[in-house]
Amino acid sequence: LQNINRYILEQIETGYLVLDENYHVVLSNPAACHLLGIEPMYAHERFSLYQSQNDLFELIRFENLENGERFQFESQQSRYNIHVQVQKLIVPHQTLTLLVLQDARKLNQQVQQLKLAALGQLSASIAHEIRNPLAAIVQANDLYLDSEPEQQQVLHQMISRQATRIDRIIQDTLNMVKNKETHPVVIQLNEFIPLFIQEDLADVADQIQFNIDVPLAIQFDEAQLRQILINLIRNAIRHNSPDSPHIQLNIHPYEHKVWIDVRDFGSGVATHDQELLFKPFFSTSIHGTGLGLYLSHSFCEANQAQLNYISQEQGACFRISCQRVTA
Repeated sequence: LQNINRYILEQIETGYLVLDENYHVVLSNPAACHLLGIEPMYAHERFSLYQSQNDLFELIRFENLENGERFQFESQQSRYNIHVQVQKLIVPHQTLTLLVLQDARKLNQQVQQLKLAALGQLSASIAHEIRNPLAAIVQANDLYLDSEPEQQQVLHQMISRQATRIDRIIQDTLNMVKNKETHPVVIQLNEFIPLFIQEDLADVADQIQFNIDVPLAIQFDEAQLRQILINLIRNAIRHNSPDSPHIQLNIHPYEHKVWIDVRDFGSGVATHDQELLFKPFFSTSIHGTGLGLYLSHSFCEANQAQLNYISQEQGACFRISCQRVTA
């Protein structure tokens, strides 16, 4: 197993450098030496970071490196711009620091490729969604001049509806671009939710049953949490059973997390549609653009939270799972 581990470390392109509390390198692999401009022979022996890579030593010796911290590093000794990730390793009698080193240029290329792929998928989805109402507008326009006045009124309404749908698709797409930066703050849910319902959902407040057992706090971007809850709650009210006077907004702790459940008592989501719920432009309603749940899901991920559909015997439940903040 030691030989296998050594072979893997020698072959991979990611550099690994383990430092003790005196900034001596206790483990390194060839990729780390290559990125830092260190002689490969150092990879097989313990050595001083000060003597081998003084630029990195000077950068970190006065810094209190935190677990999970990331930074960029450049040195005259190396031709690479290096992306460094810090991990603390707790071992008996000491704490070691693992530096994970990667070529920042290659990382940026990978990020750009992912962005281009996502942009291509989104562009194709937008084009597909706009093509349908646009075709209806073209067809109605072709029939308009040769139609009777009553038929012209029907065609006029059709063109208006489809133009409104295109505008809504464009507006929802623009909303996805907004709020790119996330600014999490501590939110006391027992205080925030009643005020939020009063400010943002006053017209449907009597249809919301809010339940919270104990005071709970999460860390979340407030504007994005408002947008998520508005979308989930209005969706729930729209799909609620006529026999049910309200939907439920239930908040309760679970282990180290907080669950925010938005539940209605309608017909729920068909099994074959559940895996498509958070895909862009998927909607079971002819009036929806299919971007609300996709955007909510993206906002949750940006705040280190999760949005999931929870099957119920009756109705639908969407759950936001967040890390709990304690005093």
